[in-house]
Amino acid sequence: VAWDDGTIALFDMLKKRALLARYALRGGEAAAERESHTTAAPTCLSWHSSGRQFVVGYSDGQLAAWAVASPLRPQLTLAASPGTEGLRRPIRSVYWGNAPAGAGVVPALYLLGGTLLEAELDAVVMLRGESWAERLLFSGGLSRHGSGSVCTVRSFVLAGGGLLQNGGVHRPAHLIVLSAQGELLLYSLTHTGVAPL
Repeated sequence: VAWDDGTIALFDMLKKRALLARYALRGGEAAAERESHTTAAPTCLSWHSSGRQFVVGYSDGQLAAWAVASPLRPQLTLAASPGTEGLRRPIRSVYWGNAPAGAGVVPALYLLGGTLLEAELDAVVMLRGESWAERLLFSGGLSRHGSGSVCTVRSFVLAGGGLLQNGGVHRPAHLIVLSAQGELLLYSLTHTGVAPL
């Protein structure tokens, strides 16, 4: 359960809703560290396939990765957009999975939102690699209906590869983006470049 004050609570529903832990970006941190972290509302959450970690997206475009066993502070906080200048779009959806990398896969976060309002299009952002340092943007691009307007991204789904037990895609090959204008855009995750196919 998530609250607007930035707190997330994990309950064990098998034990009649027993509270397991509370996670808050301000909880347990030194005063100097508190100022740099968000108090924005959580907007979405995704579990790691191990079930021992989860990542939370916030209304100010920030992310926090948590270990279930360590509720006092996140393992990592980061922004979907580099730099600190400017307002970011809220992160509206997040998926913690994998991304193709050569012949193998690397950890990846797929986000809807988090881009800079003044400088970047609304997009699906892929952060990949062990430290999530590599960043790729998959925007809706220009409308195919001849209007020349920019497509706003509404939703996304990953496709291809084998399925994990939790239903996630182990080695996704494609990203399918739905624009607010009703267009479906197909991106290859196995080829270089981020233009729709």
